[in-house]
Amino acid sequence: MTESEAWLTTARREFHATLLGGILTKSDSGVPSNADKASRLSRDIAEAILDQLGPATTATKLPGQTAGADFEGVCASFVRVCFERMHHLRPGEFKVILRVLQKPNLTS
Repeated sequence: MTESEAWLTTARREFHATLLGGILTKSDSGVPSNADKASRLSRDIAEAILDQLGPATTATKLPGQTAGADFEGVCASFVRVCFERMHHLRPGEFKVILRVLQKPNLTS
């Protein structure tokens, strides 16, 4: 971080880099990993997001549950870091809790 760069700018840049490091990628055919490939609108929105964040690497798409859990973890970490730094703006104690949902056992 440079002296003139705010900590929030640095945190956001690191958050985006983490997303682009493996969660948000493009397929060999150029479809963003966060898009529904069957929906033109979804692909357009996902492309616009990547245009704002930076270039995505080409990689095999993660399974939906894995990608979703990874995305939630990265977002929770970003929010936690920001809340810690902004305690003077939001009095009280806040905790960022990441819940892991499990599928119900329907075999009983």
